[in-house]
Amino acid sequence: SNQAPSPPPRYPLSRIAFGVLTTESCYRNRAAAVKDTWWRDVQRGGFYGDAPDEELPITPYMLLEEGGPADEWHREVLREHVERADYLSSMPKFMLMLFDLHYRCPECDWFFVGGDDNFVAPGHLQPLLESLNSSDRIMAGGPLGGPGGG
Repeated sequence: SNQAPSPPPRYPLSRIAFGVLTTESCYRNRAAAVKDTWWRDVQRGGFYGDAPDEELPITPYMLLEEGGPADEWHREVLREHVERADYLSSMPKFMLMLFDLHYRCPECDWFFVGGDDNFVAPGHLQPLLESLNSSDRIMAGGPLGGPGGG
């Protein structure tokens, strides 16, 4: 074949961070399914849950950890909001996960945040991102909770 090799992707998977929000009651089913399927292609990111686990690599929120980038007052306020948020109204947890991914993965150009009920084909994201500029403020997706949302 005389075809030239494809150029490398503009945004390799190593520059896309993925965060999956889960809860302890879903560690053995939905979160395990993510880990055993599409998570195998993920190079940067973590699972965020409400308790540590032996089998699932739960990432603690850096902003809530002693010695993390937040001071004690902010940690206390953030903890209160995260603990009050139930699974259906988990916007504070998603935002905290996004902040955490930015802190842990500063070299990444893109950040995917989703729940343990999302299926993603990481390799298929790359062509979708080719025409976009990661320096632009872009948020894609649907609403969290409510009609038509997760």
